[in-house]
Amino acid sequence: MISLKAYKHALLKLFITAALISFISACALSPEPSIDKLISTLNNAEKQYQNNNLDSARTLYTKVLEIDQYQPSVYYKLGNIAFKQNKLMEAQSWYIKCLQLKPNYIKAHYNLSIVYLLLAKPHIDYFNGNASKNQIDEPLSEISALIESFSEKQKTETFEK
Repeated sequence: MISLKAYKHALLKLFITAALISFISACALSPEPSIDKLISTLNNAEKQYQNNNLDSARTLYTKVLEIDQYQPSVYYKLGNIAFKQNKLMEAQSWYIKCLQLKPNYIKAHYNLSIVYLLLAKPHIDYFNGNASKNQIDEPLSEISALIESFSEKQKTETFEK
């Protein structure tokens, strides 16, 4: 007859073996994302972006994020794509995600500030068109002029790559 101590020991070994087999099987079923696939997809996305194939670039950058979500530069590029397509709220969202991952990403801060200025422009234009002169103070006029200069600049230049 087997002792209780031997029985518990055998049961523990069986449990550990089953857990180990389960762990190894899980690893085999869901391998680490291939770095080669990540690099290849990212390179293809960059080519599409450089050739101004924005929809294709967006699709490829999104695939990169499916492989690795910690890619601040990809969120930044998706923000640029949305900006170039005049989707300012979407661009804002991408830049914010970029900055959540990398708070010191200076180009994302700059581009996000441009988005905020452009989102404010219709409201300032409305105010300027409808407020009496004594309601418009100098700082608001300066902000309005700043927004106007950025709007003109954006019409002639491509957005920061």
